[in-house]
Amino acid sequence: MIDVKVFNKLNKIDINNANVEKLVKKILLEKSSLNKAIISIIFCNNKVLNDFKVQYFKEDVLTDIITFKIQENPHLEAELYISTEMAKENANDFYVTLNNEIIRLISHGILHLLGFDDKDKASSEKMFLAQEEIVKKFKFKLLDE
Repeated sequence: MIDVKVFNKLNKIDINNANVEKLVKKILLEKSSLNKAIISIIFCNNKVLNDFKVQYFKEDVLTDIITFKIQENPHLEAELYISTEMAKENANDFYVTLNNEIIRLISHGILHLLGFDDKDKASSEKMFLAQEEIVKKFKFKLLDE
């Protein structure tokens, strides 16, 4: 069983929790052989993510998503923290909808959990292609506008 929990800490955007859950389940089922996972997605602000970057990565920078894998055995358990502020900025900067950008960020986080990384150019390109394939394929409406 794949259990997805969605927490919207700011309530500055209206998240459709059911569709976020569907998206995460579809990505996991298509990109992995996982049949048991607990994934929490927490929508928050820049400060929360910046504090995590400082505390856990020793970097004082803004980021749009941080993924924490809590455990892998006997099942995958993880938390994805997404800055809605950065998601809005990214959407404006890349001329995409906020819905599209949130799909992209969730996809990015899930791919990290499945072993993709973006530490060098080659792995980053591979991850980007997989992420964009998901964005094109899954047209879920994640925002209640």
